[in-house]
Amino acid sequence: MKKIRIRLRSYVGEEWWSWFGGLTVENPQEQQTVIHGSLPDMAAVYGLLETIRNLGLEILSVRMESEPGTYELNCSEKPKQEEE
Repeated sequence: MKKIRIRLRSYVGEEWWSWFGGLTVENPQEQQTVIHGSLPDMAAVYGLLETIRNLGLEILSVRMESEPGTYELNCSEKPKQEEE
């Protein structure tokens, strides 16, 4: 089982929550949505990410907890430029 938490840079109204397969959807800030819950495997994680992409939503961060650890991808930071 994979616990996942995805933060979006969009307000997602209740009429769209069914797209996220029973995961918990919250709007902690006016222009953000958090989707979280447990998924059975990586195929389900990729399926969720594909749904988010197909809906045109911008991902701010993805946090996944599974054995043996926790992984986090922060999508809101600007990439660092390499020095010449």
